[in-house]
This record gives sequence, structure tokens and C-alpha cells, in this order.
Amino acid sequence: MDTELHVVPNTPPSVYLLKDWCTEAEESYLLNRVYNSGSSVQKKWTTVSGRRLQNFGGTVHEKGMLLTKMPDWLVTTIEKVQTSVGPLLTEPINHVLVNEYEPGNGILPHQDGGLYAPSVAIVSLACDAVMRFTPHKSFVEESNSDEGNDELSSSISDNYPFGVFLPRRSLLLFKERLYDGYLHGIDFSEADVIDASVVNAGVAAEKVKNQNDDDDSDNRPVVRRTTTRVSMTFRNVRNVRKALRLF
Repeated sequence: MDTELHVVPNTPPSVYLLKDWCTEAEESYLLNRVYNSGSSVQKKWTTVSGRRLQNFGGTVHEKGMLLTKMPDWLVTTIEKVQTSVGPLLTEPINHVLVNEYEPGNGILPHQDGGLYAPSVAIVSLACDAVMRFTPHKSFVEESNSDEGNDELSSSISDNYPFGVFLPRRSLLLFKERLYDGYLHGIDFSEADVIDASVVNAGVAAEKVKNQNDDDDSDNRPVVRRTTTRVSMTFRNVRNVRKALRLF
């Protein structure tokens, strides 16, 4: 992976975007596997905060994860992700979360937490979206409390909220300060306004043109979420166990 080519500009370290990570045929294949991989596929879906999700690799607990076998199609997909991003993912992928977002649905700002290695790759399928990043309050306070540290003080002004446009079939990877110090989420809306806070607004420009969307009341371009979006989140759970004692 050419990191210079795929780094997202004007963000704190580190964000990368592969705009055409998979082809339309590969996207169709992955969606087919998500929705039609065996007679028990409906049992794999659970509902959380109004969206459906599937969990692969094992159930994550505070004490670790009890490893379960990945389906063959997902093993192949993991290999493609790891090959695409190379050393940017410092630990092997052992957990995949599939989220389904109906038009208008989103996910509240959150952090994945310390149970995972501090890097994550997210593949977007079937629909575009804008992911919003917001500096965590404790992270900003820590930066402000150490103004005597020249290196840290120079980064205080970098602690700002921003958005990244995620085209369908893309792969987003973020790590380091973005993972540890920022919340990430997707607005609950049927349309994403491509305003000045979206650091890769140029990537969305052609999409807006193709959709022939009307601008909003402030003449800002808008990307409509007209179909169900499926995301695949690839991570490494730090602590894997053969058995978990929960009590």
C-alpha cells in the first residue's frame, strides 16, 4: 500500500482511505455472503440501538475473547484487507463486526476501547456515508494541561472535529491518535451535508454530481443515503482465550 497516496489530508495522525478497495462484483459477493451464507444466517443477526449486526471471530468480554472459527469467505476477505493495508495494521485481524444501517440510521460517537489493538479497518458496502470524528474531552484536557511540553502543545490546535467521506466499496483505516483520542460515529440522517469540516470533500464532489442532488438551503452539496449501508469492521482483540471465566 502506498501510504502517501492514500493518507487523508488535514487530519491528526493517522487516517487512510482506499477509495476503490473492491470492485462492484466483489461488493455483490460480500453482500451475498452477509445475507445468504447458510440457513442459519438469520440467527447470526442481533439488534443493537436500532441496527442489526453480525459478530465473527468470537464474543468480546472484558476478560478477553473466546475464539470461534471464521467462515471461509471471511478468511479470504481478511487476507485481502491485510494485504491491502500492509504494516498499517500492526496485529493480525481476529475479529469482524458487520453492521447494517438502514437509510437514516447511524451510530452515536464512541471509542472501540482498549480491548482492541489501536488500529481499525472499515469497509463500506452498498451506500456512501460520512464518518464524524470528535476529540474526546479527556484527550483535549490532557493536551491543554501540558502546555509546557512543546511537542504536545504544537498539536493542541490539531484537536478539532472533522468528517471523512466514505464512498461505497472503500476501506477506511485509522489508528494512533485518532483511535486513542477521538470518538467516531455516523449521523442519524438520510443525507450527509458535505461542508467545510469534511476533509476529503473533493472525493464526494463527483458522487454529488452523479446523484444530481439539490444543494441544501446554504448551497452546500448533499449526498443522499438512499439504500441500506453495510459496514465490515476488522480489528484485533488483544486477549484471546481458550475459555473465559466470567464470574
